[in-house]
Amino acid sequence: MINFKPHERKDVSLRVKWLNNKKAAALAIENPEKETTAAEQEDWFNRYEADHGKNFFTIFDDKKPIGFMGLSGINSDKKTASVFILIGEDEYRGRGVGVVSMNYLIKKAFNELRLKKLTLEVDKLNVGAIKLYSKLGFKIIGENEREFKMTLDFFKISMPSVSKNNFKNLVKYNGYQVFLFTCPVSIPLNFASHPWFVCVKNGEISRWEVRFEKNKINPSLGKHLHFNSLPPFSGIEMLQIIPKKFLWPANLVGYIEGGEDSLAKKIIDFIETSSRDYIYRNQYSFIGPNSNTYAQWVLNNFPDFKIKLLWNSFGKNFKLN
Repeated sequence: MINFKPHERKDVSLRVKWLNNKKAAALAIENPEKETTAAEQEDWFNRYEADHGKNFFTIFDDKKPIGFMGLSGINSDKKTASVFILIGEDEYRGRGVGVVSMNYLIKKAFNELRLKKLTLEVDKLNVGAIKLYSKLGFKIIGENEREFKMTLDFFKISMPSVSKNNFKNLVKYNGYQVFLFTCPVSIPLNFASHPWFVCVKNGEISRWEVRFEKNKINPSLGKHLHFNSLPPFSGIEMLQIIPKKFLWPANLVGYIEGGEDSLAKKIIDFIETSSRDYIYRNQYSFIGPNSNTYAQWVLNNFPDFKIKLLWNSFGKNFKLN
């Protein structure tokens, strides 16, 4: 499971290793031929700790550190920042880590820090990264001999953070996976967040969530517990009065995967018993119990999943008996 932790001083040795990885550095830093030292990175971290304009994270696959990323030049007045990401372990490039990591940074910037514009610089030879950033909504606004400069404007986002096809590319047809997605609630309550789970069992995909709309297809599940009521990688309706049309784009919060004895399989088994064990399956209220109450109930039962709902997940703190 891809997860993130704040950059710590103990990560200095990893920074040295990854910045001196020629394959990684060639596509991420301005002068990849120049090797860095532990002393230089210790000095960087000293300045980082005193710099309130930076917010960096170490990227993990479960407990294995695989890269780092962050926001620099955070300007709370202009609501802007620059984005940086480096996948330091070669075997993790091209496996969707950049998708999950960039979505995390974008949500951190726009939802938590309340920024309005992000910029980044990308090597012109890094075609994969350019395609990724473009799909995330970044636009090329300038270039020099080596790099494109791209920007993501909060007010001009007109496409999903990640396309449905990209989400499908994350699906594995052997083993078990659990994805947690969110999207805005239907207008006019779209300042709040709606979550749902997508479960994959050896390639078989299912979607589980609690919704305001009553379940008329499978009422035996519960009045408000829904199974496959919408496509797995699409959000809910922008307007409730137009069912299954004009759906919000999905944002991936995180996911976990594994084999027969894995945590992913245990979570799927648990979710599939929701119609029996979730006590609020027949109740719904904006302040709770609601979709966030249900998602938090699942997460509370599996703390090793280490995924947190967003700040605007109203109802997640509703008392669970």
